[in-house]
Amino acid sequence: MFINLFVLQFTLVSQFYFVSLVNAQSQRDSITKFGNCSNLFGAPLKLQCTGLITTTLRRNYKDRYVIEGTPYAIFAPDSLMVSVFITMYSSPLLDCNTLTVINSNTFNCDANELITLRVSRLFCFNYPMRYFAELRNNCMKARNAAYNVIDHSALHYANDSNLAKSWSANSWVVFFITLMVFINMTLHLHFVNVVVGYLDI
Repeated sequence: MFINLFVLQFTLVSQFYFVSLVNAQSQRDSITKFGNCSNLFGAPLKLQCTGLITTTLRRNYKDRYVIEGTPYAIFAPDSLMVSVFITMYSSPLLDCNTLTVINSNTFNCDANELITLRVSRLFCFNYPMRYFAELRNNCMKARNAAYNVIDHSALHYANDSNLAKSWSANSWVVFFITLMVFINMTLHLHFVNVVVGYLDI
């Protein structure tokens, strides 16, 4: 009876640990999307400008995925920039003059180099947001009233260290809890065997 209880508990804990790691790995390797970025997928996007996140941008828009000094680049189908793809963090994408988004984490750079990112996030917006206009103004080094309103945007975080650290921390916490539970069950089983052996004497 005690052996069966131990096996059941260990099986449940092992399944919990495995599912937690799978979910964490899935979150790490996948892309998060809100809205629809289809108009920015599959067609070549031209580099419009590059810049750095400023203190003012960080303070005003409170983007928790970036810090002051984070590099970024803006790509768009044309100079009108009605639709934009903004990628944050240092990555091979910043070296591209043209960029084609193939799928969630695969990009074609300058039509001849395939780039696959392991850790990334993507947020899609189908309505204007002041944040994106300010990012454009910052990297274009100008506030031009003639700029078009950005109607569609994709905000991409490449090689997000915060996401990677979060996955690493979560996996170690789950492993530690699993280890503690396993040790506790092992000691409990040993105690039961000792008691049963004493009673049989």
